[in-house]
Amino acid sequence: MPRAVRAVAERRALGRVLRAHRLALGLTIWEVKEAVKTGKHQLHSVEGADQDVVVGTLVDVAAVYGLHVALAGEHHRPLLTLDACDVAALLAAAAAGAAAHPAAAPVLDRLTAAATP
Repeated sequence: MPRAVRAVAERRALGRVLRAHRLALGLTIWEVKEAVKTGKHQLHSVEGADQDVVVGTLVDVAAVYGLHVALAGEHHRPLLTLDACDVAALLAAAAAGAAAHPAAAPVLDRLTAAATP
């Protein structure tokens, strides 16, 4: 896939995630605009992916939603699929000092299976 096409697809996916978080938090564009101190057009650009946005705006918007902007490599993708129950199971296993925690085993299997070619 050409870089430009891939970039648009990634921006759209990111915009959908950010919009979903904003709506889940019950925030309006206006409230986020005030918190970030930017224009409404910039926020629509972040969510709508109709154009590139300044990285600082993206970071500020994510912070309002309680998110962090990070770069993820292909080897991180399995981690991004973890849900709250998976994370709780891994934390319980870590606290117990053993990966043999019953709820952690399927999560660890999924992560290691996804990491192998």
